[in-house]
Amino acid sequence: KVVGLQGKKSHIPPFIASCFDDVCNSLGKVNEISELDLAKSEIKVILRKYIKLLQNKEFKKEDLVYRVRVHKNEASGQDYKVADEYRKRGIDIKAGDFIRKVLKKGLPKAYPVEFIRSSEIDTEAYINAIYSVLEPVLTPLGLNRGLIEYPENPNLRPF
Repeated sequence: KVVGLQGKKSHIPPFIASCFDDVCNSLGKVNEISELDLAKSEIKVILRKYIKLLQNKEFKKEDLVYRVRVHKNEASGQDYKVADEYRKRGIDIKAGDFIRKVLKKGLPKAYPVEFIRSSEIDTEAYINAIYSVLEPVLTPLGLNRGLIEYPENPNLRPF
């Protein structure tokens, strides 16, 4: 059982949590050090699959939702801007309520899921989030974005 890692937090979108779980399940099959290379190969395949799904826009909007509690009625920051967007559309959001946001291209960076088209979602931001969430698992295994996305030349990285 995995606890304490970002991928297990309740606000993480289901898409990212599913990727995290798949990676952890692959690692969970390792009983001997000799099985680790096979698990690392499987993890690369898993990550490539999720990245491809994002790049090809083969996802449900709902699976990319960050569910976050608003703590104050008046404040600044991404979550409060999302709450303000709800208010502009007649939905009362106050301290203690949850907002449901997705990351979008352009500004503002986050937006209520109910008011956005799938084509507006910033898939690169979600790819970055996958790597961020999985970094504590990938780093000890010697895996990085270059090795996963560019196996033929792992020194290449997207800019």
